[in-house]
Amino acid sequence: MKKSFSFSKRTLLPAGFFILLVACIALLSFESNKKLVRFQLDSDSSIKHPTTISKQAHPSFPAENFAFLLDEGYKNARLKNILFSSLNEALEEKQRHEDQKHEQAQTRGVLIHTAAEAAGLDSRQLSSIDSIVQDAIDRGAMPGAQVFIARKGRIVYEKAFGHHDYSQQIPVTLTDLYDVASITKIAATTLAAMKLSEEKKLDLDSPLGKYFKDKSIHYTSLKSDTLIRVDTINLRKKTLIQAQLLISLPQSSFLNDSILLVSKTTITRKIPETNIFRVPLRKLLAHQSGITPTLPIIPYLFYAESYQRLLEKDYRLQLMAINKDESYDDIWDVQQGVILQTQEEIGRVDEIKPVFTFDRETAFEHFYSRERIPGKAETAITASMYLRTQFADSLYQALKRVKVAKETPTQYTCLNMILLQMAMDSITGIHSDTYLKNEFFTPLGMKNTTYNPLQYFPQNRIIPTEEDRFWRAELIHGTVHDPSAAMLGGVAGNAGLFSTASDLGILGQMLLNGGTYDNRQYLQEETIEYFTQRQPDNHRGLGFDKPTQKGIHATDLHPSSYGHLGYTGGAMWVDPENEIVFIFLSNRIYPSASNNLLSTLKVRQKVHQVVYDAITDQNSIWVP
Repeated sequence: MKKSFSFSKRTLLPAGFFILLVACIALLSFESNKKLVRFQLDSDSSIKHPTTISKQAHPSFPAENFAFLLDEGYKNARLKNILFSSLNEALEEKQRHEDQKHEQAQTRGVLIHTAAEAAGLDSRQLSSIDSIVQDAIDRGAMPGAQVFIARKGRIVYEKAFGHHDYSQQIPVTLTDLYDVASITKIAATTLAAMKLSEEKKLDLDSPLGKYFKDKSIHYTSLKSDTLIRVDTINLRKKTLIQAQLLISLPQSSFLNDSILLVSKTTITRKIPETNIFRVPLRKLLAHQSGITPTLPIIPYLFYAESYQRLLEKDYRLQLMAINKDESYDDIWDVQQGVILQTQEEIGRVDEIKPVFTFDRETAFEHFYSRERIPGKAETAITASMYLRTQFADSLYQALKRVKVAKETPTQYTCLNMILLQMAMDSITGIHSDTYLKNEFFTPLGMKNTTYNPLQYFPQNRIIPTEEDRFWRAELIHGTVHDPSAAMLGGVAGNAGLFSTASDLGILGQMLLNGGTYDNRQYLQEETIEYFTQRQPDNHRGLGFDKPTQKGIHATDLHPSSYGHLGYTGGAMWVDPENEIVFIFLSNRIYPSASNNLLSTLKVRQKVHQVVYDAITDQNSIWVP
């Protein structure tokens, strides 16, 4: 008869615990980012152990089962001692490994994720950001947002909120791209200027004209001046033919038999003493250039009215050529879309007749094309709107004629950064998007930062901005919102960059590190300090904005801080004193730019202030 084996509970339990011990040690050696696992011993146990065993329990390890084994009557203290001793040793080894990783990361200057407490912040205080942002979304300040906070090289808060739009079909993720608008000025244009400046390729004290080949300015729009030049000519010293020619001039008269008075009338245009090419680059960066605030694109935004004026001008010229002896008055009937010709004879109106018809689509086709046409319409404003080449050329001629004030008070203008970017393109010989990608974005690991994102990302990864019912007559989704940047093909010095809060966080940390990141030096520390310090008689740095009493930033933001806001609803601030990088991105202008709730509710300020309220090492707080 086959012998059977039987085990008592006394024999079975130690074997089970031994197997469990081996399994737990193996599982806990894996790295993960899961929620805290808490265990508690019986009250009569003398074993001391942490309340929190691990923040990184392996996902396949059922924490509740382990707690059940501890809490449901397993009273063998010796085995519990062995179990917890082994677990603590494994966790301590794991912690040593994590600490080593953190030290290596800090040595390389790269960002790492840690608990807020490890960076001197209160995680419970930071958690109040959730309710601030969610409340703003619920009130309609924006459909969604991304928030990134790092301190002392450690990412302590990184979250995405809400949806791409109010249909709530696509949730915002950390890798979705926002149009960062004027944050482009510091995250791209000023960045390139810093690099080229320290390489001695860009002289901030040189005039803009140094970096342009075509500096000819045709002042066709200036009012004419009449100049009269009077000469006296001695006829005796002229040949017969010359004398006869001079005498025949209608603006001549004899003073006597030998002296002729000749006057010559010249119609001229007075050229301004100042123009864009005489402005030093430093003035552009400090917004003290005196240059007109915007790119001269009004005729192209109001293209229907512009086309109307072109038609009227052309029609009048034709009318004057054909009917030299008759008087005409032209009437533009906007309602009917026609030019009406009124002919007057002997003081009465004989007839009113339509000359030609007009419609909006005809006007659109005059300036733009629905599709790209090589050599004729190549500047992409949207995926179905291309500026015709002749008007792209005209725009540059108009740009050269913009007004420049003699005095240079501080006046924030996008045109400053547009001109600076054009100058830098002439230095590098490549477009800004390529230069920045090669020099900064790609080596920094900013994988979700680019201009014209539809060339590289699917549209569902890009956050929509405004439903433009005026100029582009479509939802702006994947192309730059700013009209000036759009007219320049999406790559401009003032706007055009798309990015994520996490990517901009990397850039901010590089600046905070003094120009290095992951053992690579991108900028000299002296360059960063030079560009980010407050300029004389100005509240700005070079390219960077600085804290002001009424600024849209945390009240406790240190004066040494620098950053910029974005029209679409973003903010980027770097605080070197408190070692804080703060990024906030949203699409507050969806569906309309008239929505100003983000500013009214002071959402960005409140979220930013939470970071300072959460600081536990209070000695680093600046008190204004």
